[in-house]
Amino acid sequence: MRKIHPAEVLDLVEYEKARPEFQKKAMAAKAVRRIAVGPMITCFFENRLTMHYQLQEMLRVERVVKDEAIAEETKVWNDLVPGRDELSMTLMVEITGEQDAKKILNDLVDLERHVALVIGARRAPATFEEGWSDENKISAVQFIRFALSPEDVASLKRESDVRLSIDHPNYRHETRLPAETVKALREDLDTP
Repeated sequence: MRKIHPAEVLDLVEYEKARPEFQKKAMAAKAVRRIAVGPMITCFFENRLTMHYQLQEMLRVERVVKDEAIAEETKVWNDLVPGRDELSMTLMVEITGEQDAKKILNDLVDLERHVALVIGARRAPATFEEGWSDENKISAVQFIRFALSPEDVASLKRESDVRLSIDHPNYRHETRLPAETVKALREDLDTP
């Protein structure tokens, strides 16, 4: 998938004008890509549009206007745009005010070894972005990639049974992806 070029990033005035339509498209894409896995984890499969939207929103909120800063932020968000034969995802541990956040996050240490995309009989393990966990705790937000083999890609393009699986000792849940999500992921893999 093509990365976002800094020249494609709208300045604050242009973005305010384009924002309603841009936001509408991005929210539609995010809605199809949102997957709940059990009661506390929500995942969003990302693509170029969702990352471009998040970049624009961050620049808007933080009022970033300098070209160097925009280029640097674009580089950061581009790291989350999936590459060739790859899917990327944001995983969020959703903790309500009544819950003990520290205990929950401590209980999920090593989560990165327990998340996989299951495509029929094939299992593609997740690779978590480094720096968001240590041996004692994890962050409530994680950025993940699934590097797909040619066989995984072929299976995803024909298989209707695609699941997101977490088999952590303290959190075992699996969700079958809806047909519309699988269709969106297929389109992502076909996008240059």
